[in-house]
Amino acid sequence: DRARAMQGAMRGLSPEDQARMRDMMGRFTPAEREQLKRLVQKTPPEQREGLRATLLGMTHEQRLAYLDEHA
Repeated sequence: DRARAMQGAMRGLSPEDQARMRDMMGRFTPAEREQLKRLVQKTPPEQREGLRATLLGMTHEQRLAYLDEHA
């Protein structure tokens, strides 16, 4: 399931952004990945690309704070 979700999340990304996405996801704990999943699910589909760009532009610490605030 995780592999299939990652394929969807990587769709349309440049190779550089794909590497950043793998790094981001690899740093999350299972609980943090669940928070991210909930955030993505409640984000309207037309806004998900923007969410992805926002998260990729953050440091890991910023992402954790963002998840705590928004998920």
